[in-house]
Order: sequence, then C-alpha cells, then structure tokens
Amino acid sequence: MPYHVCVLSRDTSVFMHEHPVRQADGVFALTVTLPKPGHYVLISDFFPVGGSGQVLLTPIVTAGFDGDVQAQVPTLTLDTSWTKREAGVIAELRTSPTSLVASEDLDLPLHFVDEATGQPVRDLQRYLGAFGHALIVNEELTEYIHAHPEETLEGTDIKDGGGPDVTFHTLFPKAGRYKAWVQFQRGGKLSTVSFTFRVLRQGETISGGQ
Repeated sequence: MPYHVCVLSRDTSVFMHEHPVRQADGVFALTVTLPKPGHYVLISDFFPVGGSGQVLLTPIVTAGFDGDVQAQVPTLTLDTSWTKREAGVIAELRTSPTSLVASEDLDLPLHFVDEATGQPVRDLQRYLGAFGHALIVNEELTEYIHAHPEETLEGTDIKDGGGPDVTFHTLFPKAGRYKAWVQFQRGGKLSTVSFTFRVLRQGETISGGQ
C-alpha cells in the first residue's frame, strides 16, 4: 500500500487507519466521517518512488468545535494490564515495562488466544501484506512509528495461518508516554486493540507510579 493515513483525535480517543485512493489525475483522495467535533491530527505515511519513507503531520480543527484546543492535549493514562479483549480474541503484549527503553532496538511480542476456547489463535489473516500492523505515537504527537511484524510475507502466497505469536520490531526515538494501536484480521474482520505505556530513558528505573 503506497499511502497510509492515520486520523487521530488530539485526545487519542479516535483512531482511524485509512488508505487514500489514487485518482486519474494522480491525486490521492480519501473520504472520512469524523465522529465528533474537535482537534485532529492527520498523519500521512507514504513512500515516493525513488525516495525514502515520508511522514507528514497535519493538525486540523473541525467545524462546530468551540472548545480550547490546548485542553484536548492528553496526559496519557498508562495501562495497568497489557491483556486486551476484542472480537473474541485475547491479545497480550508480552514484554516487561523495564525493557521499553528509548534509542534501543526493541521487540514488541503479542500473543493471541481465542477467548471462547482458550486455545492459541492460529488463523490470523494477512491484511495489507502482514499479519498485523502497529501504529504508535507519543503523548505530544511529535513521534510516529508504523511497524509491521518481523515475519516478512512479501512475494509469498500466504494469506492466513498467522499467530499465535506476532512480533513487531521497533525503536522509540525518545522517552515518554506512548500509545500503540495494533490491528489484526481474523475471519474477515479487522480488529484494533490499544496499549498505553511509558518508554524509559537509558539508565532510568521505574518508580512506583511509573
């Protein structure tokens, strides 16, 4: 997919991962319906021919919003559990808070279990070339990471059979609070779970309140 657009409300309560369609005149077009008035950030992620990956962040304020934009800047609340449930699937982020350190190559491993049977999920479907997508931003929305599983499927005919373990390889450029949305597809249904965590500075230890 040559062009990804993530639409985030500034308070991070709204998340959309969309793909503009190229028109005959070369323009990429996208139609979305925003669920509520407010301050949003459009994150354009594209890879121009002959160039390197590019990311552009564009803030917008919708019609009908008369609040304080600054008041919508969140202080992300850290998750107390890294086990999430969505669409009959339990997704667990299997890493230690102490392992999330800025400026280091990291693995973010997820384990998927069927909520009804308790059995490992082994039928994740390939969506846009991968068994999962992770979109990660920091609290200030100044850092953006679009990660895919380390399992490379390009050039293969594999379309399903993913799981129960999917690992994302990434690097956090700076310390701070981050929110990650992980998308996966099963039974033709695309689902999203989110995780909020803190990335440490090198040499930093975790206090009681993180």
